[in-house]
Amino acid sequence: MPRKISVLEVPVLQSRIQSSLMKEEMMIAAEIISDTKNVMEDCGLGQIQNAIESMEAVYVEGMTASSHPGLSEDSMQGAIKVFYAMLYDPPIPSYGSINDPVLRKYARNKVAENVAAVYSNIYELVKSEKGGYENSSFLTYDPSQINSMLSS
Repeated sequence: MPRKISVLEVPVLQSRIQSSLMKEEMMIAAEIISDTKNVMEDCGLGQIQNAIESMEAVYVEGMTASSHPGLSEDSMQGAIKVFYAMLYDPPIPSYGSINDPVLRKYARNKVAENVAAVYSNIYELVKSEKGGYENSSFLTYDPSQINSMLSS
């Protein structure tokens, strides 16, 4: 027969459970960040995102993104081509090690949202005057379409 829990033990148990849940949430958050970076590298957008961050650090008025190392039109087209090819089978982890199906779905959706957000930033940059790209026809999908494809 299980032992009875005294009223005095309840707050201690609640505290331990809450602490355990917080640790799990922190671990999942760290895993989402790491997995987002890995997916970005696998799908071709990681290098573009890094180049955009580098460009923003040194950006001066009148500079175009297409003139920055790693953001040429050829580099951008190549990365987008790799990304589009991956859309049919995105390398988003299944998170089978997460027992809670709600948390598992949350983790997958969060990685997908993060990748879609980066694509949206790239899309907006290419389409903008700041981008300086003469041809943006290689952007076949708008950000909402990418979001739908990744979240399905």
